Amino acid sequence: MEQARAAAAIGPGDEFEPLAAVWATAEEWWGGADVEFLAELVNELRGMARRALADGRDKYCWICL
Repeated sequence: MEQARAAAAIGPGDEFEPLAAVWATAEEWWGGADVEFLAELVNELRGMARRALADGRDKYCWICL
């Protein structure tokens, strides 16, 4: 968990667009999702990870589709 938090916190934003594109193809989205929305969401999660890392805290994300 700590490694994922650190990786998410320091990763450059341009790496998240491909991640969002892959995530948008997940079966749970029932035929696809808006890649731009998911990229924005991943970027917001990165911000949360940065704040958690700076504060010495963990972060948890639960998504229910």
